[in-house]
Amino acid sequence: MPSASGMRAMDFDSQAAAVQAVRHSLQMLLTSGNSPGVQYLFLQGPDPLLSFQAGLADPGTGQLLQAGHRFNLHSATQLWTAAAVLRCVQTGLLALDEPLQNYLDGHVELGAATVRQALLHMAGFANPSALAWIHLCRDSFDPGKVAEALLLEHGRPVRSPGGAYRASRIGHLWLGQVLRAVTGQSLPAFLQAQGWLGGGTLPGGHLSFDPPDPAHHARGTLPRWGWLNPALAWFLDRDRYVAGVSGAWVRLEHHQADAQACCGLIGHAAGLAAGLQGLLARQGLASSGCPSGLFDTVPVVGPARGLGGFTGWLEGQHWCGHAGGGLGHYAEWRVYPRLQAVSVLLLNRAGLRDEGLLGRIDKPLVAALGRQQASR
Repeated sequence: MPSASGMRAMDFDSQAAAVQAVRHSLQMLLTSGNSPGVQYLFLQGPDPLLSFQAGLADPGTGQLLQAGHRFNLHSATQLWTAAAVLRCVQTGLLALDEPLQNYLDGHVELGAATVRQALLHMAGFANPSALAWIHLCRDSFDPGKVAEALLLEHGRPVRSPGGAYRASRIGHLWLGQVLRAVTGQSLPAFLQAQGWLGGGTLPGGHLSFDPPDPAHHARGTLPRWGWLNPALAWFLDRDRYVAGVSGAWVRLEHHQADAQACCGLIGHAAGLAAGLQGLLARQGLASSGCPSGLFDTVPVVGPARGLGGFTGWLEGQHWCGHAGGGLGHYAEWRVYPRLQAVSVLLLNRAGLRDEGLLGRIDKPLVAALGRQQASR
């Protein structure tokens, strides 16, 4: 039987091999032309097991991607909306099974759809394309008025609530309105007051709803020869939003999502990972078995979910995660509660579906950490 020092050496060797395997997968994203640039961070507790940034922040200028470059996080934002809702449930301002309309005067069109159903994408809302729900960083922007306009057009349920999962940004947009009604604060202000924005304890961590800062923002791109490039003019003013073409990539002007409560966050891997660790550490929100279900699987019809994202198993470890994509950027996050670990992947190219990249990329590290945990 190996000695304690021998076991530690085996653990170190296993983890080092896992890090190399993950690094190879990340490098392959670049060499295969998947994205101009890649940011990735895997944290266990406060300790980064792998921090990776490579490729280009802007293929037009040749600027290298650094750890401090920020990305539009799109639907990855929905976890923070869910966390805000659960904080209000804890403090008695909201009830998960109360109809949304009970918190919003004059919105009887919402019918019986509840807070819980909106979180789980079971409230009966449509899911209109959000590709055009953006504005340039130099444009004036009133998030409250934009949310009201979007909900006036798309906010009425199109089917009875409580059925199977059907992805919809509209539910989280309504939840943003509910949060404003019960707290008297916008979602960004409420999250800031809870200490859930900024980037936590990681040096230089950034996570906010602030407009993009061109000096620190990774240039959003989309593939030059994909279908999205010729289709762009169907829903956006191409002359305003396209900054140019460089090699295989169409470069976009710096922009931000309109709908804050479902896709408005901006950050980089360090900020997002620190935010995830902060939520994971808050026992009232996310401890295993906590009735809040932020990261725990809850009974639903359709894909396995918690109130904060999709759930599943990888190498014997429960995970909760989400993807966020749109014009120019793509993001994935995962939380592994038993390992007290989180991972973040950010790409500066368009993504319009959940690509499940972290399921493959994280696998060696999750397996190695699981073996270490089992041997203790």
